[in-house]
Amino acid sequence: MNPGVVNASCAQPGGAATAPPVTDVSVVVSCYNYEQYVSRAVSSALGQTHSPREIIVVDDGSTDKSRDVLNRQFGGDPRVRLVFQNNGGQYCALANAFKQAQGTHIALLDADDWWEEDYLAKLVKVINANPSADVVNATLLYAGARKGRLAVGTVDRVAGMSVVRVSARQSVLGAPTSGVSLTAALARKLSALPVPLQGEWRLEADAALHVLASIFGAIRYEWAGCASARYSIHGENLFVSAERSPGFALRRQLKLLRLVEWAGRQSGAMADLRRYAVLEFITIAAPTAREALLYIALQLSADEPLTVRLRHCTRIFIRFLKSRVFSRRSA
Repeated sequence: MNPGVVNASCAQPGGAATAPPVTDVSVVVSCYNYEQYVSRAVSSALGQTHSPREIIVVDDGSTDKSRDVLNRQFGGDPRVRLVFQNNGGQYCALANAFKQAQGTHIALLDADDWWEEDYLAKLVKVINANPSADVVNATLLYAGARKGRLAVGTVDRVAGMSVVRVSARQSVLGAPTSGVSLTAALARKLSALPVPLQGEWRLEADAALHVLASIFGAIRYEWAGCASARYSIHGENLFVSAERSPGFALRRQLKLLRLVEWAGRQSGAMADLRRYAVLEFITIAAPTAREALLYIALQLSADEPLTVRLRHCTRIFIRFLKSRVFSRRSA
């Protein structure tokens, strides 16, 4: 058996200021029935000007010729580790790779998407410039049937923590899979999600990753200016082309709530956290007016005396005004 091929089935705070620069990135590609696309994705990872430590490709029990394509084109490449597992869904495939990744950071790539050759080089610069960030979310450029950008924001910024917001509203804050990178330490926490819950995220696993990362207290960075990641829209997109039943939205929210409850038990964030909205708001660089209003609403709904809630809401508003003044002076 080729040493780069594995058969499998589904079953720290930031470093000190003197820590060496991050250069060690594992790339994880998840694939299910994307025989006509997966070669392009893996080749784009291999062609990076900043070479990844490794490329882990997890085939999630494809029933087309994806496995043959992978073995034929990359089975003999020592830079690529092929993992073939029984079909368990996208989250299961990612969790499997997270447990095996050896880099300090992990960059995700869907099998039908691709990166320009400078993506990892620019990503490493972003990571090193923002060592407190646990997750980097990058803007994606549409390719194929849709044009334009899927922007994560309007400016590059530390988007801060989001445990209060997500625990209260089950919000999904982040980019699609191919614009996501995270620390290996965080990825290992996310891989511990019980298999029955992993199975609920056979599609849209990126949403589950973002919710869990938020509840675990991750600090997010929005790389709005990224122009090196391509998000392919085509007829075989499993999530985009999936039929939506009348109950889809409600079932999705219930699934998100189950994630929040599980992660809350793991991290000790089971209590009502809305009283801490002001503390979370100050972790956000260049907050938007929408964010200020959202956090004021969260603070007002907290179970505290009205005078305390109003005092905290005033702090949020003052923080927002100061950030706007600073942004204008820096422009």
